[in-house]
Formats: sequence, C-alpha cells, structure tokens
Amino acid sequence: MKKLLLGLALTLSLGTFANSGEIVKDERLEQTTKKCYLLRFDAIYYSNFQAVASSKTYHEMNFYGTFDEAIVESEDFKDSFNYSPILNWTTGTGWSLPVSQPQEVSITKCFNFN
Repeated sequence: MKKLLLGLALTLSLGTFANSGEIVKDERLEQTTKKCYLLRFDAIYYSNFQAVASSKTYHEMNFYGTFDEAIVESEDFKDSFNYSPILNWTTGTGWSLPVSQPQEVSITKCFNFN
C-alpha cells in the first residue's frame, strides 16, 4: 500500500511539474494561417486637401492568404493602377485611393464549393 501511495504521489507531482510551465502563444503560427480576406479600394475626391466627395468603392476583390500577404497584395494593386487625375500634392485636388485594412470574410468567398 505504501508503494502504491508513493507511486501515485510521484505521478501526480510529475504531472504537476509538466503542466506548470507558462503557456506561450506562438504568434508565428497566427501569421502563417491562411484565411480569406476582402480587399476594398475606395476612391475619394479631394479639393484643397479636404475630402469633398463621398468615397465610392472603386474595386473589391477576395484574396486567400495570410494577413501580411493581403496587405502586400492591396498595396501592389494600388501601385499598379493608373487613376487619372491622381492627387496633386501641391494643390490638394484630385482622386486618392487609400489602402484599406483587409477584412476577414467567409472561406466560401474565395473558393466555390459547388
């Protein structure tokens, strides 16, 4: 009986020590998780550096990848398009296309499961 109690106590103490470490959340795992994101580009008209026209959605697209890849994709899209006239930084007049924050959407938006 003594050996049984000693063995039980030893097992419980080892289990306690094994689980006593601090749980560390691995942020690298979150960054590599691929999800579906909606990338929305709103065109805003400025006059004298004041937004005078309500923003309208110029383009929307769905992107499957990590959050960081979605930001790079939206910046690449903004750099590749030619919107005329673009914002004149001297007068503050023209169109601007700010990069919006990617929004996570349902995976069915990126893939057709039919």
